[in-house]
Order: sequence, then C-alpha cells, then structure tokens
Amino acid sequence: MNYLNKFRNISTFIFDIDGVLTDGKVLLHPDGSLLRNLSIRDGYSMRIAINKGYQIFILSGGDTPGAFERFQSLGLHEILLNCKNKKKALDELKTGIN
Repeated sequence: MNYLNKFRNISTFIFDIDGVLTDGKVLLHPDGSLLRNLSIRDGYSMRIAINKGYQIFILSGGDTPGAFERFQSLGLHEILLNCKNKKKALDELKTGIN
C-alpha cells in the first residue's frame, strides 16, 4: 500500500492550540491572562503549507489575543477562538471546506 497516494488528497489542516501547537503548558500572568508557548517551527511550517495552497484552520476553546495575532501574521484567515462547542464548529468547517 502506497501511503503517499492516500495523502495526496489532503487539502486542509485543522488544529487546536493547547497541546497541539503548544507544549501543553499554560502560564498564568499576574493580570490573570494566560500565556501559551507556540513553536516558531510550527509557524514556519504553516506558512509554507499556506504558500503551497493548503487551508489551515485553528479551532480552540481558549481565547488568547496574542495567539490570534500570531496566526493572522502567518496568513491564516480561519481562526476560531473561545469556541464552546468544538464538535459543532468542526462539523460546520467540514461542510465549507473545498
């Protein structure tokens, strides 16, 4: 079985933030905001994927304005933060994916 042929039809990636694009740690800032550690390598890889025509979506229950700005700067347009029902949001995203 040639797995590369199975992967040729992939056009979209959907990621959560915590534990997927982070190391799973959340730091609590003295003002009460949460700080997440995002990998520069993940960002670089997402930018390459976007330049190659892949769609990338972020779907997270967290609400981190800094992460939103980071993902926008990478060229992502579908960034769903503070999502209370990820399954419903995922189903809606899947119906709209080309």
